[in-house]
Amino acid sequence: MLKKAITSLNTDKTIKLACAAAHDLDCRLNQGSLLILQGLVNSSEALAYGAATTAAYLYAQSLPIARKIKKRLKREWSQRRVTQETILLAWKSFSENKTSAQMLDLSLQALSLQVLKLLIGLCEATHRGIAWALEHDWHTSVRLAYQHPHFNKLCAVAKPSVYGVIFAAAVISATSNADVADEMKVLIEQKKAGEAYVLGSKHPELMGDPLFDYFYGVAAVEVGHPTAGVLALERVLLNDPNNDLVRLELARAYYAQGEYQRAKDEFLAVKKNQPPAGVVATINVYLDDIKAKDAQYNITYGIFVELGMGYNNNVNAATAVNNIILPYVGPVTLGASSLPQKSAFGYDSIGANVSMPITSDVSVFANANTSAQRYSQVEGYNLNVTNATTGVKVTDGPNTYKIAGFGSIAQIDQVPVPNTYGAGAEYVRQLTTTDSVMVAAGSTVLQYPSQYNAYNSNLNVGTVGYRKAFPDRKWQPVIDVSANMAHQIDTSNRPDLGRRIAGGALQLSFLPSEKVGVTIGAGYAQSKYDANDLLYQTNRTDNLFSGNAVLQYKLTKELSARMEITYYNNLSNLNLYGYEQWTGAIKLRYDWNSN
Repeated sequence: MLKKAITSLNTDKTIKLACAAAHDLDCRLNQGSLLILQGLVNSSEALAYGAATTAAYLYAQSLPIARKIKKRLKREWSQRRVTQETILLAWKSFSENKTSAQMLDLSLQALSLQVLKLLIGLCEATHRGIAWALEHDWHTSVRLAYQHPHFNKLCAVAKPSVYGVIFAAAVISATSNADVADEMKVLIEQKKAGEAYVLGSKHPELMGDPLFDYFYGVAAVEVGHPTAGVLALERVLLNDPNNDLVRLELARAYYAQGEYQRAKDEFLAVKKNQPPAGVVATINVYLDDIKAKDAQYNITYGIFVELGMGYNNNVNAATAVNNIILPYVGPVTLGASSLPQKSAFGYDSIGANVSMPITSDVSVFANANTSAQRYSQVEGYNLNVTNATTGVKVTDGPNTYKIAGFGSIAQIDQVPVPNTYGAGAEYVRQLTTTDSVMVAAGSTVLQYPSQYNAYNSNLNVGTVGYRKAFPDRKWQPVIDVSANMAHQIDTSNRPDLGRRIAGGALQLSFLPSEKVGVTIGAGYAQSKYDANDLLYQTNRTDNLFSGNAVLQYKLTKELSARMEITYYNNLSNLNLYGYEQWTGAIKLRYDWNSN
């Protein structure tokens, strides 16, 4: 701005003279003269503070005060010719209805121009005297100049003039910086980051101003210039290391630049200070993506151990009806062992997983786990299950493909019922950052031991699903909706044990806090059997309603506690197969993974 005021003089002689004076001050004056000049400037600190305070007040009250100034300047037009250009510019600003910031900028530029003219006049008058003094003995010249009776008069003029130029330039620069930064802010809020970046690029002289650097950095990252954004935001953070907003934007810039570890460090630093829930949700999205990107290039693995206890009000899934009526037989009273049996139980499980990238888009994975559930009040229903899965995962932009094979061994009191194995495929399409759809299909073989060969069957399943996340809403809810169809085909010539299944499920997950997670779900499945039931000699149809709720609390990064409740209610047209079951459990889980 000071350069702008100098070049606006449009006088070759005065410009050359100003440059010559500057050259003399820079190259020829000794330290003693510089100390004199510094003293002149420093002695005006009190004046500058008062002027700055007044200017800030005038700026805040610019519109009402400006009207008074305009009237007063009109009255003094004929008496103060030196300010004619200032008045003309101010008058023009009012007549064109310019903003208060533009008015102040133009007025201060004109004021600076007048002060510069005064300084140039002083330099022109004293230039020859300075040159003559420099040709003689230096100490004598400085001492005589300092003791000269007119030196105090020169100080009286030079001191406010020099500081006036400094103050005017600083104020003009500050208001102009704020104008550009404010305009960039508005453009970014209007989703016009490209225009904000272009505007900032036209003002390299403003780099170093924190407000300008912040908005310039944000705009640069948004339009795909992360390197420029990193440099600008690092300058801001260097001046204000406790500003989490700047640190968050710098983390985004590092992420866009591909510096994932540095981005992760900055995201975690912000998250540590417990920002609002919406900010935490955004950070988690980035951290999850960084974790996934790390997994693309590194072998990752993990293990878990889980212990718990619970209660089941119907361990044997028995009907609550004591008497049933069978065709050709009549009324039948069920024995005590056929009625619902209640029991507490203990639970333990352990598992491991590994993922190994083949390329940046292809990886293989495997996991295995085993669990045991032992009842304390009933016998014959202790359950042991071992599962294993392995497969290939392919990522292609928003598309993810999985092909997997799996198997399990289940035992009830050392009697295996049944063993299963099969294969399946899954396709997930990420529609947006918050929406995705899923299609999956699989086939499972259910193989029972010899005494139960009649139940051997193949189960073919098809599933479609949709997920919607709301990271900006309170508690960051996630909704999952799915529908499925299946056909269980009996392979032992017992069509009455085969069935067609159709159903769906709805699940809602949310995070009341960073450490607390809640999941609530409900489901429905209808089973229509392929042939008449052997006992009732009529077709069997079951309607299974289910519900579940999970409350999880993170004790540490690896350790969590969980409370689970599940509910099943199978309504069958044949009373013998209807049942209701509640299960509740409390579990403690330890998870560890390599990343």
